[in-house]
Amino acid sequence: MTPFAAMISALLYSYWSSYSFKKPLLCSTLLLITGNALYALAWDYNAPLFLLLGRFVTGLGGARAVNRRYIADAVSLERRTSASSMFVAISSVGMAFGPLSAAVFRETDEVFFGFTFNHITGMGFGMYIE
Repeated sequence: MTPFAAMISALLYSYWSSYSFKKPLLCSTLLLITGNALYALAWDYNAPLFLLLGRFVTGLGGARAVNRRYIADAVSLERRTSASSMFVAISSVGMAFGPLSAAVFRETDEVFFGFTFNHITGMGFGMYIE
């Protein structure tokens, strides 16, 4: 679900970022927050539809195309390679952080404010709060 939605959003964000960077980034942030909240709540509501919808909405929120385009437009030619490589490096650290964070929640199965925090929902709530 997420890769399919990301493919769709990449085309839309690419077109939209021709006119503005701020609005597509704000939209993608709201979609990411909403998608992660749906994903995290799927466990407590026993709603597989929330899980699928959450992953799809999270995919729509992936604005890598906007970030890359912003680097291409805003960074000088001399610094563009280093800025792009830093973006890729930080993205890679973020992708590695997900499984590492799930390992932290591995032994956790607690209920706070009526919501279950465990190795499945922990990162959804973490990304929602972030």
